[in-house]
Order: sequence, then structure tokens, then C-alpha cells
Amino acid sequence: MITLKKQLDCARRELALRHSVYPVWVGKGRITSTQAEHELAAMAAIIGTLEKLVMLEEVSIEMRGPIPVEFNRVSAPMLADGSGFKTVPDFALTFIH
Repeated sequence: MITLKKQLDCARRELALRHSVYPVWVGKGRITSTQAEHELAAMAAIIGTLEKLVMLEEVSIEMRGPIPVEFNRVSAPMLADGSGFKTVPDFALTFIH
């Protein structure tokens, strides 16, 4: 199992890599600056979500031990958002009692 902290570390490394690579790709016309900004913002949002989950996990362990959760895919169609990217369905956490 890959812990939330390890996932967060990986996402932070990926964002740093993208910050160094995307300017080159934009310069070569591989992606547009708008696409690069969108992808950087998306990865930053992923990091923000993981940070909150890590914090929740740490608080729950301090309070009463780990809280078992399941990740459930929210039913939503994939929609073109006009940027050339597809909006993917969100995931929801279900706390198991």
C-alpha cells in the first residue's frame, strides 16, 4: 500500500518536474501556455487535497486510531471543458462505521 504521505511526496515531485519541463514544452509548441497553467493548477489542487487527507489521517489517529475509508467514484460523465482537456469524475470518501 502506498501511504497518503508517500502519495503527497510523489505529487510534490511531479509538480516540481512539471514546473521545470512545461516552459520548454511551451517554447517548442508541444503544449500551450494555457494548457500548462491548467495542468499546474490541477496538480496543485491534487497536492492540496492530499495535504488535507494527510492532516485528517493524522488527527484521526491522534484522536482514536485510524478511520477506515473507501474511495468511491462519483458517477459523472466526462465533459469537454473547452480547454482541450476532459473533466474527470470526482471521487468521494465514505467513512466505514
